[in-house]
Formats: sequence, structure tokens, C-alpha cells
Amino acid sequence: MRKIALFISFLFLFANLGQSQNLSGYWSGELTQITGEDSEDVIYEFSLSIHHRKKQLSGQSFVAIDDIYALISFEGEFDGKTASFKEIEILKEKVELDLTWCIKYGDLKYSIKSGEAVLEGVWHGNTEMGPCDNGKVILRREIDRADIEKPSINRIR
Repeated sequence: MRKIALFISFLFLFANLGQSQNLSGYWSGELTQITGEDSEDVIYEFSLSIHHRKKQLSGQSFVAIDDIYALISFEGEFDGKTASFKEIEILKEKVELDLTWCIKYGDLKYSIKSGEAVLEGVWHGNTEMGPCDNGKVILRREIDRADIEKPSINRIR
């Protein structure tokens, strides 16, 4: 009987290890663009609003610096360790006259750091005029208010 219970415990453990993390939600952080040795890297506000179903990812990215921004649709895949993404179309933007947004793609590794879910990696991109200077992305999952543990009714007096 003890062997059966131990066997069932191992089956349950391995079944749970095979399940991958669901990335659905809002991820925010920054995107850096490496501009070369003579100038400082440019740091943008960057976020992904992700819808994750099975291995497929879809949603919108948001990139901004100062008062200019772009909202861009994206698609991708998640294999349980790495989220690949590819932006598709600029949905809304505010730009300066001589600026064009990079349409980005990349692979972001999923990890837990200091108790937070993190996506980080390298991005590449192109504009209508050619390739963009690439850079790095680091995003942290934003906690939805519905996910925050509510105090026990017994503790409220």
C-alpha cells in the first residue's frame, strides 16, 4: 500500500512539472536600444498585454519614450521556457516627424526572480528603411488586483 501511495505521489509531481506557466496578463518594464560605443543606450518604457492559449501568444505591445508612443499588435509562442514574439502592425502611434517605429521580434526567457515572474531577452527589429539597432527587454508581470489575496473575513472586525 505504501508503494502505491509513493508511486501516485510521483505521478502527481511529474504531471505538474509538465504543465507550463500561463503568461496571460500585463507585463511591464523596459526596452533598451543599443546605439553604439559613442552614445548612451536609449531606454524606452515597454509592456506586453499577453493572451496565452495553449502554446500561442497574442496581444499588444506598448513602447514609449517621453511623449511619443506606439501600440503594436503581436503574435508568438511559448514553449514553457521561452516566449518568442513578433510584432505585426502599428495600431496607434504618436511620433515626431522623422521617427519610424521598429517592428520588433525576439525571444524572452521566462524565470522567477525574487518571487516575481520575469521575461527577459534580446530583441531585433526593422523599419521601412532597414534594420534597427537591437537591444534588450526586461518585463515583470503586473499583479491583477483580483489575484491579490484578500484578508480573511474572520480577521476583519
